[in-house]
Amino acid sequence: MNYRQKVFIAFVFMGVFSSMAWPEEWKKIGESDGITGYTMITSESGPQAVKAAGMVDAPVAVIEAVLRDVPALTEFILDCKESSFVNAPEFTNKADSYHTYMVTAMPFPLNDRDAVNRTDYTIDRATGTVYVDINGIKTDYKRSRDMIRMPMIKVDYILTPRGPDQTEVVFTTVADPDGAIPNFIADMFTKNLGIKTIEGLRTMAGKDKYKGCRTVMTKTPHEPLPEKQCFSK
Repeated sequence: MNYRQKVFIAFVFMGVFSSMAWPEEWKKIGESDGITGYTMITSESGPQAVKAAGMVDAPVAVIEAVLRDVPALTEFILDCKESSFVNAPEFTNKADSYHTYMVTAMPFPLNDRDAVNRTDYTIDRATGTVYVDINGIKTDYKRSRDMIRMPMIKVDYILTPRGPDQTEVVFTTVADPDGAIPNFIADMFTKNLGIKTIEGLRTMAGKDKYKGCRTVMTKTPHEPLPEKQCFSK
């Protein structure tokens, strides 16, 4: 790991990549049914950031309900093999801040990757926009010899109301899977993850158990980081 990559990962864990602070040097890599995918190289040898933006025909409360249904993330997150809430003495969970465990399936003969994440929900009351900030944390919880624990993962969702039954979703993520990953597998994730995630949200939003949600659950006010803390290349 070179110096620039170490600095980048340090910035991520310090929290400077808030939902408002992602770099803007994105390269368009694809488009599908109104969803646009982007990527950005974070450093010379570091992981690539992935971004996607598109509309979902459902109110913010419905999309929020889908994302809060942690066990159901396996139904639409690309190659998500396991997703569960973490309830252990070392973790503090609240209504708008909780911990999860996730396993990402990898093709044979690669080891699956896992991560323990903290998810924080905030809301801008003026606009009704909900921000979902997910960060991997360092812990030995459920560490296994059969898995490779990802040393860094960050995911952001921005859910902006665009009408009574429409939400603009911006999905952004960057992760360090650790170990050698063949280029064709890395490229598959880069090209598909963002677009597939929003496509999956569209499908999930149409399910009966979410369609009736009309009240946003998030109560914590959103407080963007000062501009001087934003990362730039």
